[in-house]
Amino acid sequence: MNMRDIYIVPHFQYRELECRHCGKQAMVAETMLKLEKLRELLGGHPIVITSGFRCDVHNAAVGGSMSSQHLFGRAVDIVCYKVDLHSDKAFHAMLESGFTGIGRGVKLGGGKTTHVDDGHARHTFWKYTPEGMLRDDDAYEQAAQYFDEG
Repeated sequence: MNMRDIYIVPHFQYRELECRHCGKQAMVAETMLKLEKLRELLGGHPIVITSGFRCDVHNAAVGGSMSSQHLFGRAVDIVCYKVDLHSDKAFHAMLESGFTGIGRGVKLGGGKTTHVDDGHARHTFWKYTPEGMLRDDDAYEQAAQYFDEG
């Protein structure tokens, strides 16, 4: 069996999480367990990883932050074709799964994107816009309500 075909956790293979530039994969196990939990909370619908671990070269090529959690194996960019990841339900599932960094929005070029990570000490929310990343005040308000009710 090819190493790239091995499942790291029940629903995600090594190949899905490796750096698109060099093939290295250094995802943190705790992050992967949170991703599994998110999939479960989203009704078991498949989650597609569009970006997992990134080496320095790849991160720079895609315009990633020098402190990007992708560099540390603590972040993934995801798509779910059966669930709107920009919905309130999905946002609550991300919080319940233990993710502390959540970025959602539309990147330059028009594609919806969602980033989740567990590398932030405090909850941090942002939105992607054609102009760049901006603080997501609506998400902070929604998270406050979620934690007050929980």
